Amino acid sequence: VEVMVVHEQGLVLREVMNYPNPMRENTTFTFIANREMDVRIKIYTISGQLIRTLEYPSARSGFNMVEWDGLDEDGDVPANGVYLYKVIARGQGTAGVEQKEIVGRLAVIR
Repeated sequence: VEVMVVHEQGLVLREVMNYPNPMRENTTFTFIANREMDVRIKIYTISGQLIRTLEYPSARSGFNMVEWDGLDEDGDVPANGVYLYKVIARGQGTAGVEQKEIVGRLAVIR
């Protein structure tokens, strides 16, 4: 008799952060994924206005890094202050396509 134990886990995104924080010119978002997934990072003003979307369609299982050049969608430098970011991950989970979202804060000081 052969017994096989399989532990399946849904989509996991952990240890999401950016450095440096506060940032001056650019910052790097890092995270650990448990499988391949598509990742989008949306950066918002504290009032909720979207200023930039970063696409990372090929995140792999393990440690990942996404660079932000510190510019908004128009190529302008955002004002000093606190911004929110939302990391949105989509990938195949145990119940089909799953989505996870994690929100964090970053500061811009120039």
